Amino acid sequence: MDRFGRDLNLHDFCDRTVLLVSSAEWCIPCREEAPMLADWYNTYKDQGLMVITLITENADNEPAPQDMLWAWTDAFDIEHPVVSDVDWEVTRRFVDGKNISIPTMHLLRRGLYVDIRDGEVHEDDIQRILSEGG
Repeated sequence: MDRFGRDLNLHDFCDRTVLLVSSAEWCIPCREEAPMLADWYNTYKDQGLMVITLITENADNEPAPQDMLWAWTDAFDIEHPVVSDVDWEVTRRFVDGKNISIPTMHLLRRGLYVDIRDGEVHEDDIQRILSEGG
């Protein structure tokens, strides 16, 4: 569910390059990278990039409530979707093994083919995928 209370489906973005970023409210590195993600989205959205921030939990290890999603977007001036990833459901699909470290990134090409799974995405990775047609 996104900050507007709507369910967001990954398959709705299969015509775009998608950067999924798994984060948590309490995660300092997640908070530090949020402005960079907002910048990447604003820079590359017209070339086909969609950034989706998955907030897995709040500081009490509970699913991120809607008001926290709004607070996250306001704090970092984010225009891309920020959604609650209840029980780490979406994140677990892209993580190899049982241990999850955050922040973690997943870069998907058009058609939702995974290019980078459970890793760190750099701006040149995005530029490369977009230049190859997504």
